[in-house]
Amino acid sequence: MKSKILLFLIIILAFILRIYQVGALPLILNRDEAVLAYNAYLLEESGQNEWQQTWPIIFKSFGDYKLPGYIYTLVVLFRLIPASDLVVRLPSVLAGTVIIFLGYFLAKKIFKQEKNSLLVALILAVLPVGIFYSRMAWEANLGLMFFLASIILWLFVKVKETKRRYQLDAIGLLFCILSVFTYSAPLLCLPFLVSIIILNRGLKKWQKWLPVAVGTGLILIGSWLFFNQIPAQKSSITIFTDSTVRANYINYRQSLSGDLPTLSGNQYVYWFKLIVSNLGKSFSPQYLITQGSSHLWHSISNHSHLYWSVYFLSLVGIVTSLLIVIKTQLKTKRSKNLLSLVLLLFVSLIPSIVAVDAPHAPRSLLFFVIMVVLAVIGLEQVGRFVKNKLLIQLIFISILALEASSYFKNYFIVYPQQQAVLQPGFDIAIQETNQRFKEESIVIVADDYQYILAAWYLKLDPQTYFLTNIGQNTDTIDLSYGQQVANYHFIADREDRVEAESLLLFWDENKELWQIERF
Repeated sequence: MKSKILLFLIIILAFILRIYQVGALPLILNRDEAVLAYNAYLLEESGQNEWQQTWPIIFKSFGDYKLPGYIYTLVVLFRLIPASDLVVRLPSVLAGTVIIFLGYFLAKKIFKQEKNSLLVALILAVLPVGIFYSRMAWEANLGLMFFLASIILWLFVKVKETKRRYQLDAIGLLFCILSVFTYSAPLLCLPFLVSIIILNRGLKKWQKWLPVAVGTGLILIGSWLFFNQIPAQKSSITIFTDSTVRANYINYRQSLSGDLPTLSGNQYVYWFKLIVSNLGKSFSPQYLITQGSSHLWHSISNHSHLYWSVYFLSLVGIVTSLLIVIKTQLKTKRSKNLLSLVLLLFVSLIPSIVAVDAPHAPRSLLFFVIMVVLAVIGLEQVGRFVKNKLLIQLIFISILALEASSYFKNYFIVYPQQQAVLQPGFDIAIQETNQRFKEESIVIVADDYQYILAAWYLKLDPQTYFLTNIGQNTDTIDLSYGQQVANYHFIADREDRVEAESLLLFWDENKELWQIERF
């Protein structure tokens, strides 16, 4: 009973950290959030998306493509609750909270002690990566919730009754379908996940793993048929197809001499080196703790995804798990679970390390959940080494509290003043401009995607949007944006306006605010 109360309090803490002021922090939706929001708004109002496709399965987004899971979740919510930024982020908030419980449940299947399972839940509740990605409309976060549920049912819930096993596997397949309809990363992990399941259940015991193998195979085939446009587009961001990577490879090969071009100059060897390099970066403290990735939207400044204490303990946990596996030679249920956990850790990084912009946190959110479980395994090992588990746990919780307090201060107090990259205030500026100059043509100097933010914050009705939206020609990387919605004309430079256009709305880089100017 006591542990249930503690788990409840931890989940409440996690929910508060994720829901508090979530409609206003971050201060404004980013472009990907706006695409999800406005397409869901149009669908709820008219049954068509921004490209006037009726209830589509895939959604074009500036030439990129989005899966339907998050958008259709918003459609349901918009029918129940008035559309707002808070509601747009609500599925991610709820998913991030449920992930805490799933992490606890996963730990219950690995640890014999309730304290360790509660500790996993506590770390996940206050971890920077969990808080950050649960407070924005990230499809990856919602997809992680479904995929993690599948993994737990397939790998860590052990049942002897065959009928019950098949029932749990079927439920896991359902969650898996929901995950691949929400985010693309699980698709890349699935073939490797099936291999782990076969190893975990025993190669010769094919009756136990065949239904899952067949089910996931059908999911992969079905996904290829339904989402065939997405793989073609997503493949362009991998190291195997990127033009810059290919140019670098040619230069690299030409720099080699003798027999080296035949050996280390082989293109597959070159790709392997890139993957190993990306893998190393994914484990580096620079990425995980101090700096984060090069993406400005993926973490706050001065804090990345993990805490130092969790990072060091997770490394101890990896080594400890491998030593247990070697010592027991997979003869115990625990050793099989630990091997599955370590293998899953590396599999979770595949969607990220094969991309040109690796490391990439949204594509590898599962990685951080597993790192937390491994950190508690590491803590358990340290406790055994010093022969005082309770003291070690108390010291760790104290350090965790200090680290978490620092992150909370930076996120909720400092971060609101450091969001110029999102150009905050556009929502207020566009609404005020709309009220004051409703009948005039207004030019907005902004990035090409700003049209979707304008449409969302003005809540343009479908008829107005469909009649007035004018798109730009696709650019060199096949992205397409809007240049006109309602009475708003979007340009890249103020010199691009025509003489008849006298009102200009623009982002002032010096003052870091939106300004209106009349000519």
